[in-house]
Amino acid sequence: RFDLSPSRSKPVDIHTRAPRRAVLRPESLRAIFARPRFDLSPSGPSTVAADFRHEEAPMPTAYAPLGRERGSRSSASVPSSIAGLLIAAGLLLLLNSAAFPSTAAAAAADDDFDQRLQALERVLHIDSVAGGEGDVADATCHARANTGYAGDGALVWGLGKPGFHLAGASECCTACQAHARICGGAGSEGKEWWPAEANGTASARKHGRRPAMLCGGGQRRACQIWTFCPSPRCFAFDIHVHEFGECWLKFQAERLPEAPKDPHFGHSTYPERMRQAPRRDWPWAVSMDVWPDAMPREVPWVSGVLAPAGATIGWGRPDDAWRERWCQKHGPCDE
Repeated sequence: RFDLSPSRSKPVDIHTRAPRRAVLRPESLRAIFARPRFDLSPSGPSTVAADFRHEEAPMPTAYAPLGRERGSRSSASVPSSIAGLLIAAGLLLLLNSAAFPSTAAAAAADDDFDQRLQALERVLHIDSVAGGEGDVADATCHARANTGYAGDGALVWGLGKPGFHLAGASECCTACQAHARICGGAGSEGKEWWPAEANGTASARKHGRRPAMLCGGGQRRACQIWTFCPSPRCFAFDIHVHEFGECWLKFQAERLPEAPKDPHFGHSTYPERMRQAPRRDWPWAVSMDVWPDAMPREVPWVSGVLAPAGATIGWGRPDDAWRERWCQKHGPCDE
């Protein structure tokens, strides 16, 4: 249960009950809606039982029906039973009858469910941190939440069909390590550095099954920087729709690991003045089809640099200093 009143200044983490920003994994939200059980008996108020387990689970393709558990009996009178049916009909209308599709309509229901989940996250201001910085235990990955290192360029693009979509930030760092280990040496052209995606995975169903990843030819560059999208959608000033699981592998020729090029100049949030500016004044045009909402407060990506565990990681000036340029024209940008 969430208190959305304006007077509540410190949302509560539902997992720990600690006074901090609410954190709820996307799979937990899916669990809430994927397995609803409504008690519609006239003898008591309607209640919802929700499963807040942390384990990752596949996206459901069909949902449990509304109503009592099979085999249960009611001692209610006929008028009370009719009232219960009317309550059930009202709930179905409120839910827009979209949460309980037939098997034939499962694919369409999945798309609709994703849209509803994203809308709920925006309303509740929930950070989707599944697969985020906390997912990375390897200290040599130097994972940082709310960070989007640019480097000099991308060796592997995360978006696309099939693109390069992985389950979490930890796996994205592991992929960068594998690329660096296999593709950075002599005679690596054509070598497999990451296996083909298994059939039947959620990513394969959505983006197409990804084949084995092979080292490219020409000038050999090894992965040094990785960037992962941990949310259902990740904002960026470009023409692409970025989705959960995108893993971008990048390189930088100089000043690593101490200064990975960062377009946000070391900040984890967008300037408040920039967020409140009219859309036409954003640093780069972003189509409503790509991002229909307001600019988010926090940089949604997780990034890291491959370096020894004890290395000091700072940030470096990006090739395109669009943030600095915008703040000089429209600022000051108070951080």
